[in-house]
Formats: sequence, structure tokens, C-alpha cells
Amino acid sequence: MRCSDGGVTVSLIERASDVAWVDDQTRVVVLRLGHLADLPLVLEGSAAAIWRLLEVGTSQLTLVRIIADMFNLSSSEVEGDVNRFLDSAEQAGVISRMQSE
Repeated sequence: MRCSDGGVTVSLIERASDVAWVDDQTRVVVLRLGHLADLPLVLEGSAAAIWRLLEVGTSQLTLVRIIADMFNLSSSEVEGDVNRFLDSAEQAGVISRMQSE
């Protein structure tokens, strides 16, 4: 989140449009449909929880708060892990970030 012209700009995070996934409640396996030669991305634990929360676009701050609550931790304890997952997922092309004011 950053301030811009007196307003707050929030990055909304959502699943990429060209992915398919299977969720068996213990893990989520994600496949980029436009890149079938790539290995599937296997998500477990908090990574799978974050993926499930991306059902609708949400902010990074909201993700941090919900994950902290789910795992009975403080936001500061999970923020780094959530940010690393989001950076990795974005680099893998399975999520996208959109700026919203």
C-alpha cells in the first residue's frame, strides 16, 4: 500500500486468468494453462491457505491479517512469508496485482 496524491493506492491480488488448480484440502496444485511445459506449482500449509483466499481479488494487507488469524500469529510474524509467497507466485505467473485507488 502506498500514498499517492493524498489517496491510498492498494494493490489487489488475484489469481491469473490462465491457471487451473486442484484443491484436495491438504494441498493445492496449480498449472499455468498457457505454459504446459512448466512443472505444476504445489502449495501446502499457509501457501495453500493464501491461494484459497484469492478466490476474489484481495489486498496484501487483508491476506496478512487473515493468515495471521488462521495460524494464531501476529501480522508482523506472517507478513514476510506472505510477501515472499506473493512475489514467488507473481514471478511464476499464477497471480497478478492490479493497482486500485
